[in-house]
Amino acid sequence: MPVGFFLALAPLFFLVQGLLGFSGAILVAAYFVFLLWYRFRQTNSWDEFFLYGVTFLLLFDSPTFTFTPFKLRLWYPLLALAGLLILLERRKSNLTFPVVSSAVGGYVFFYYVTMSSLWLFWDDWDGKLSNLKYLFLAAGLMLFYRSLWFRLSMLQCQAFLRYLATLSIFVSLWGLLQVFFNTFTLFGPLFQRDSYNLRPSAFFSETTWYAEFCLFGILLVIYLINRRLVKPQWVLFLLPLLISLVVSNTRNAFVGLAVAIIGLIFLSLFRRRREPVPLWNRWSVGLLLATTLGLVLASLVAWPEVVAQAQRIVQRFTGNDASGQSRLEAFARSWKELETGWFTGQGYTWHPDQGTAAGTVTGSKSFNLVFMITYIFGWSGLAVLAVGIIAFIRSAVSNYLRYDWLAAKYALVLFAAYFVMSMFTPIHQYPFGLMVFALATVLHRRADA
Repeated sequence: MPVGFFLALAPLFFLVQGLLGFSGAILVAAYFVFLLWYRFRQTNSWDEFFLYGVTFLLLFDSPTFTFTPFKLRLWYPLLALAGLLILLERRKSNLTFPVVSSAVGGYVFFYYVTMSSLWLFWDDWDGKLSNLKYLFLAAGLMLFYRSLWFRLSMLQCQAFLRYLATLSIFVSLWGLLQVFFNTFTLFGPLFQRDSYNLRPSAFFSETTWYAEFCLFGILLVIYLINRRLVKPQWVLFLLPLLISLVVSNTRNAFVGLAVAIIGLIFLSLFRRRREPVPLWNRWSVGLLLATTLGLVLASLVAWPEVVAQAQRIVQRFTGNDASGQSRLEAFARSWKELETGWFTGQGYTWHPDQGTAAGTVTGSKSFNLVFMITYIFGWSGLAVLAVGIIAFIRSAVSNYLRYDWLAAKYALVLFAAYFVMSMFTPIHQYPFGLMVFALATVLHRRADA
């Protein structure tokens, strides 16, 4: 249960970080992975151990938790070991595991890996390192999730989804603690890397990833309730997740939430079975009343702060802040690069003059997925991406309309929300974003999940 999970881990994080500072969190993370190893060792559930362990370590995606000048993460060796064991098992048993959702997905994956391998010979040294990073991070992580997902039983899949939702709730609550500490200037940098920022970031490098992880939690909790995989009381966890989005004041998450809501409403019109939605229960009514009362009290007690937060949210959509201006500049420069681009792309090499004032960059490190793919692989790479997306949408829509699979519906919503967000932020360059894309592209193929 999320509450028990938080009450078990939060004091330990608080104690270790209070003694060692923000970086001490990685020790607790390593200890938790050890507990996972001990738990799954007893049942020889190694697939689950790797899934749970790697996923938990993805929460600590901050420069604070990297090692050596190459910025190695703690989950890298765990991922490499899992991949090695999977390959050895396949060779030993001559089994084949469905690591791609379709033949089209296999061709798309093969194209990008092949082109990346060729660019290893042509890029400069920095380009080669970026290339290897993406081959391991993007290709490796997505293959990891897709391979293990189909090896799990129905109950294991459902348990893992509850685990993901629990992690998102834990991250949300820890971020709200950071907001409390920062608002009252408590503890300084002990519990947050960017403690000068009132907005939460949990253990991520910035608030953007925190907000997008909370959005993922919202969609996952709704899915679990509608699939009757958790108790109706889980609807109460939507409150901290939604509050986290508001206090994070992240444009991208607001856009993603809007896309998700529109997608859920639109797809619900095509549902074949008309039955009461478990999301609407007495717990939902109580939550709605409590939220309304809380807003009224907040308006009476802290009306200036409520207005100020509303103004900050509106300000984020004017595009007048440094981040907004930087992205507008990056859009313009990226379009110019596309005009001069060529069919096979320009590889992974990035030039310093491609950076903008606020750090947003173009080229192989683009904030925009379409621009990044086109820069690296050219117009041919963009065409391959379009084919893969169309194949996924066609498969998911077919499974939803023909069989009324809720898994296919939420896979579409997840993919749509995060694809739209990838137009404005490099979520595709971070392991959490790749995990969501991987989960979306396999979820629609398991009606029992």
